[in-house]
Amino acid sequence: MAIKDDGGLKITEANEKTTATTYDIAPSGYDASSTTYKPLLNSISGLTWVPGDEDLPTLPSFDSADLLVVGDAFVESGVLSWQSGAVTGVDIVLEEVAIPYLDTVILEYNITPSSAPDLMTTWTSSDETIVEILGDGEIKGLNPGTATVTVTTRDGGYIDTILVTVEDYEQVTSYEVTTDTLVLPEANNADIRDEVTIGTVATFTVTILPENADYPGYTITTSNSRAEVEGNTVTFVYGSTGPGNVSVYVTFEDSSVETLNYRFKTVESVQDIPIESVTITTDTIALPEANNADIRDEVNIGTVAVFSVDIDPVSASNQNYTITTSNSRAEVDGHTVTFVLGSGAGSVSVYVTFEDPAIGELNYRFTTVEVVDATSYTVDTDGLVLPEPNNSDDRDTVDIDTVVTFSVLVLPEGATYSGYTITTSNSRAVVDGDTVTFVYGNTGPGSVSVYITFDDPNLGELNYRFTTVDPSA
Repeated sequence: MAIKDDGGLKITEANEKTTATTYDIAPSGYDASSTTYKPLLNSISGLTWVPGDEDLPTLPSFDSADLLVVGDAFVESGVLSWQSGAVTGVDIVLEEVAIPYLDTVILEYNITPSSAPDLMTTWTSSDETIVEILGDGEIKGLNPGTATVTVTTRDGGYIDTILVTVEDYEQVTSYEVTTDTLVLPEANNADIRDEVTIGTVATFTVTILPENADYPGYTITTSNSRAEVEGNTVTFVYGSTGPGNVSVYVTFEDSSVETLNYRFKTVESVQDIPIESVTITTDTIALPEANNADIRDEVNIGTVAVFSVDIDPVSASNQNYTITTSNSRAEVDGHTVTFVLGSGAGSVSVYVTFEDPAIGELNYRFTTVEVVDATSYTVDTDGLVLPEPNNSDDRDTVDIDTVVTFSVLVLPEGATYSGYTITTSNSRAVVDGDTVTFVYGNTGPGSVSVYITFDDPNLGELNYRFTTVDPSA
């Protein structure tokens, strides 16, 4: 076969080797001026092959369409015969070399013959933690020690080695990282990610020992736009994608020290809205004035009061509070306070304590008293004989316009619940305090009841039944 270079200026004899950068192939025995040329192909991709391709080149195919130009002779597809066996050896100029820690050097080497078309080589290190391979003969010293670097030719698999020593140095033995505003999360712990408010500025201080370490330098970087670095100062910002995860890295010049990864989650700041006022009530008792040592209300042992707390404004940032008592005379379950005997009747305070210092603690003072049950009662009027109470068969007649004043006495006189109320069943009787007036009502004369309801449930309710009549009829 004949080979033409990429400029089309030189035609070689059949099977002659050349170092041209690309190759065109024509069937052997044909004049170049009348022959169809085709490029070498990459054996894997099928695209045009150029020197430096990792994959081997193959010959192109000539099909029936080429007969019009090249006649009836064809080249079979396959690996080019000139690719193998052209290289006869490789030699690294030095047998050994010493390089400073972190230095990068390029090792000089020669392939024989230098005109071989396939000059591809592979470089390896016996210990990548000591010597790192960067490229074609380019190496870097990562840590003190010795490693063997080997070069291998692709054509023929020829090898040569060099002993590389990375010189020792005064290593960093310890470090401490702090900031002026943040307590840092544990470094390199993927399970720990601290929240940090957007706008926080933290200046990092990195202390390295020993002081005479050869490579005391370090750099501070971040993983994304949520944190910005200027020197040792890190500012947590909104970034291009809003609040979220971000890492701050401290990378040491001494590669024997691992890079530190401090993980954070940025959050937007919340405006602090203080409580302006609170209103506290209960469902059973009127509360005394809070925080007034001169006001202490009496409350019966056994009283149960459910506290309601209304906070203004409703958007206040911190609305947390607790309800507690000063001693065993009152017990708390959530918002419910029960006044009990405890150590005996006496003083007790109920505290409502707010976390917001604008309100603080409210102290409601009480004196517990023991309950004296009512045992009996007397009911009289100033002129009307009452029917038997709670007897549905006893209903007295009473003239319209009769006015009766009731006198009710609960016994014993010191009963805790000595109160009562007087009501009527309909509009035929009107109540004003203890005075009942029998009237025409909405529907004229007829049945009506007068009720006396006692505060003490032991006494219950009395029902006096009447029938009103019109005396003028």
